[in-house]
Amino acid sequence: MGIGRVLPQSGKVFLVGRALKTGPLLRFLGVKKIQRFGVTLDTASSLVSDHCVAALFWGIYEWGERRAILRYIKKDCPVIELGASLGFISSLAARQTPGQPQVAVEANPHLLPILKDNIARNGAADKVQVQWNAIDYSGAAEVKLDLDTGSSLSGAIAADARSSTTTVAVPCTTLGAILRERNLSRYVLICDIEGAEAGLLREDPATIAACQQMIIELHDATTRDGTKVTPSQLGEKLAAAWGLQIISRDGNVWVLERTALPKA
Repeated sequence: MGIGRVLPQSGKVFLVGRALKTGPLLRFLGVKKIQRFGVTLDTASSLVSDHCVAALFWGIYEWGERRAILRYIKKDCPVIELGASLGFISSLAARQTPGQPQVAVEANPHLLPILKDNIARNGAADKVQVQWNAIDYSGAAEVKLDLDTGSSLSGAIAADARSSTTTVAVPCTTLGAILRERNLSRYVLICDIEGAEAGLLREDPATIAACQQMIIELHDATTRDGTKVTPSQLGEKLAAAWGLQIISRDGNVWVLERTALPKA
């Protein structure tokens, strides 16, 4: 029996917190490449935070999404991933869905070389198409991404682009646009876009009907009408609006699957 099964939740939280503080030590010891769950990532770049280095090293990086993909992902569907970051989930999903095309969308332009390199490192360069876009439903052609705000990897949409010298203009797209551009009639959606997932409630019927499965990390968000929603509320709304059944919840990572047509 593993130690994780006998420790109380408070003990697990304590150990995870301690593990995540070891990033500087791991860098000092020269850890530059990490292999976990069959995926190898180059972590030498300063853009990869110490927190991420530690999470990868101890096998707790994106653990909710990782478990969902290994257990639930449909192997016979193309994959669209929103918020591809370092390429860990991209590479893992590519291995689990052999023969299926995959699109990896990332907003941070500085991460694109790392993302592409890690995908190639894991033998998926011919399968995974990397796309530079921010997911946005305002109708704007581009948004300003503040690379010093939000998560250490993804950044965040700047409230006032003039307030930061680290903002970059990122072209906008929507899930529906990606689907049409790639001519996909069905797909699995993997999504971790730091709260922008509330915009998925606004997608068009054809996009929704084509989704066979959704593996999504949910965050506190604001809907189009200004209503603030918790991850649990947003998960329930997405399941109802998209006609998907809730298969699994692992923290804030939800797995939803097509069982009925979406509501009109």
